[in-house]
Amino acid sequence: MTNDAVTVVTQVPTDVALTPNAVLRCRVEELNVADQRPIVVGSRTVPVEPTAGRLEVTLPVDEGLDPQSAYGVFLHLDAGGTGAVDVGDAITTETVPVLTHGGAERVDVQLHRVG
Repeated sequence: MTNDAVTVVTQVPTDVALTPNAVLRCRVEELNVADQRPIVVGSRTVPVEPTAGRLEVTLPVDEGLDPQSAYGVFLHLDAGGTGAVDVGDAITTETVPVLTHGGAERVDVQLHRVG
């Protein structure tokens, strides 16, 4: 496996009000670890303009990922830039597989408003 990055494409939900402090937090996680927090193998945080609509982010992933493991993308559109998941933010609500087991290097991800 030679993948060294994942590209995520998403849309700001129309019911999310972005502030000048808004950021998109992206993580690629190993999903094989039961009963503990997923292992983050790649992450990136980017500022988001208050007028943004479509977002595209490429985030690097660790070298030497296990091709037998499963990996997925998690997104948090932090509308207020607080660092916490708050009402009015948007997050992924289902696993989006990437890199192994038929998962792509480029994925479209749907965000859902919190609250």
